[in-house]
Amino acid sequence: MKTTEHFERILRQRPQIKREWCERIANQRSFAETMPSGRIRCWGWVEEIKHYVRVVILEDGETLHTAMIDSKFKGGSR
Repeated sequence: MKTTEHFERILRQRPQIKREWCERIANQRSFAETMPSGRIRCWGWVEEIKHYVRVVILEDGETLHTAMIDSKFKGGSR
């Protein structure tokens, strides 16, 4: 997958988040919503850390922009 410089910096700053998880979440899009800017937020459960991870994809639908552990997301409701 394509990534932004920001995404690469985020992975260095947050070593607890793995690239493979982000790619899987972006490809599956089990829980996703389009932001007013056109970017796409996706959430996916990561069993290894027992949390949801949120990934933001750019408007092109294929470039990873950022990722974070989202402790407030509860699988379809925040």
